Amino acid sequence: MNDKPTYQELENQIAELKKQNEILRLNDSLQKEEDEEGKYYFSTILNNIGDPIFVKDDQSRLLIVNDAFCETFGLTRTTIIGKTLAEDVAPDERESFLKIDKQVILDGVENINEESLTVRGGLIQTISTRKTRFINSDGKVFLVGVIRDITERKIAEDKISKSLEEKEVLLRELYHRTKNNMQFISSMLSMQSSFTNNKEVKKIVKETKSKILGMALVHEKLYQTNDLAWIDLKDYITDLVDLLKGNLLSKFSNLEIVTKLENTRTNLDAAIPCGIIINELFTNALKHGFPNNRKGVIKIELINSGDETCISVTDDGVGIPMEVDFKNSNSSGLNLIIMLTEQQLGGSITLDTESATKFVLKFKETIKTDRT
Repeated sequence: MNDKPTYQELENQIAELKKQNEILRLNDSLQKEEDEEGKYYFSTILNNIGDPIFVKDDQSRLLIVNDAFCETFGLTRTTIIGKTLAEDVAPDERESFLKIDKQVILDGVENINEESLTVRGGLIQTISTRKTRFINSDGKVFLVGVIRDITERKIAEDKISKSLEEKEVLLRELYHRTKNNMQFISSMLSMQSSFTNNKEVKKIVKETKSKILGMALVHEKLYQTNDLAWIDLKDYITDLVDLLKGNLLSKFSNLEIVTKLENTRTNLDAAIPCGIIINELFTNALKHGFPNNRKGVIKIELINSGDETCISVTDDGVGIPMEVDFKNSNSSGLNLIIMLTEQQLGGSITLDTESATKFVLKFKETIKTDRT
C-alpha cells in the first residue's frame, strides 16, 4: 500500500496552512491595533487630567508624565523621561531627594508631602504630592505620583490662622482688662469703706471684694493659659484658696487649710460659679464655725470622675444646728450657693453633718464652650 499523500492532498494541506497563517497574522494585527488603541485612550485620559501625574520605575526614573506635568514645570518629555531629576539637585542633596521614593517603593507605604517650589514663569506654588506603589501582573514595581496645586488653600489657611491668632490676642487682652477692671472695682470698694466706721458695712465690703477678686482670678488664669476655652480648675482653686487665706485669715491664726485636688479642666462658665461657691462656703466656715479663734481645719477637695466633677468644703468647727434646712434658709450666702449650683452649673449640692460640716457640690461638664 502506498502511504504517500497524493498531489491533491498536499495541495489541501498547503491551503490549510496558509489559512491558519492568515488567521494568526490577522489576530496579531488586531492585537496590535487593540494595544495601540488602549495606549491611545490611556494617553488621552492621562493628558486630560489637570493635575500633574508621573510614573517612575523602581530606580525612581521617570517613565510616564502627562501634559500637565510638563506644563507646570516647563519641561519636555524628551529631556526628562528616563531621568530621576535628582541630576538637577546638588550632589549632597540627592540622597534625601530620592529618600521618599525609596521608602514608597520598598515599603509600599503611601506618602503625602507638601512643599513650596518655583514652577514655570518663576511662580512660587505650594504643592501636595501623593506617591503610591504599584505592582503589575509581571511583578514589576512602579511608583505613581499625583501632584496638586494647593497654593490657594494654603493662602486661605494662613489667613484663617492669622485671623484666629488676632482674635486670640484680642480675647487675651479682654481677659486681662476684665481682671484689671475687677481689681479696680475692688480698690474703689476699699477706698469707700475707709470713709465709714460701720463694722457691718466694712464686713460686707470685704466679703464682696473677695468675690470680685475670685472672679478676676479666673480671667487672669485664662489670660495665662494656652487654651482659651479651658481653665485648670485645680490650679485655679489653689490660687483662690491662697487669695482667701490672705484676705480672710488674719484673725484666724489657729486654722489649718488643707487641699486635696485632682487635675480637672473646665470652662469659663463653670469656673466662675465654682469660685464663688468655694468663696461662700469658705467664708461661711470662717464666720460661723470658728468663733473666738477656735482651733480647727478647713479641707477643700476636688475629685474628677471623668464625666462628673465633685467639690467639697469640710470644716470641723462648731457645726450647723440640726434644725437648720440650708436649702430653705434666710442666708443670702446659702441662697446664692444653691442658685449658682442649680441654675448655672446644673448640678446639686448636699450637706453632711455626721462627723463634720461638709458641703458637697457635684456637676457635669455640660456647658457649651463655643462663643460667638
